[in-house]
Amino acid sequence: MEHGRHAGPAAVDSDQHAEDEIPDHQVIAALEATLETITRIVGRSDSLRRPPPLGGGATAMWLSDRMLETATDQRGMLTQLEAAQRELPKLIETLRTHLEARETAEQQDDETNQT
Repeated sequence: MEHGRHAGPAAVDSDQHAEDEIPDHQVIAALEATLETITRIVGRSDSLRRPPPLGGGATAMWLSDRMLETATDQRGMLTQLEAAQRELPKLIETLRTHLEARETAEQQDDETNQT
């Protein structure tokens, strides 16, 4: 049975590892697409690095400053997108390395079983 592809919502392979039905290559492709999207958003985020122009009144200026703070503080959307942009390539590479190692081991097992 191909790793990562099963009939049910979750299954257990012969090594007793629970796996879902999404093939590993599709997971990697989805993460790469997500990274591309995040990179485009962060690349266009100059407007998020400035207080939005809501008007010249004190309330509008206060609200504008708060919006900027919430976009760029430690839990802010822009901060989180930038963190994801830094971390996703590491995750993708780790998954690729794991997948390649597993495929190599499976090929070696197949070759050993054929002899």
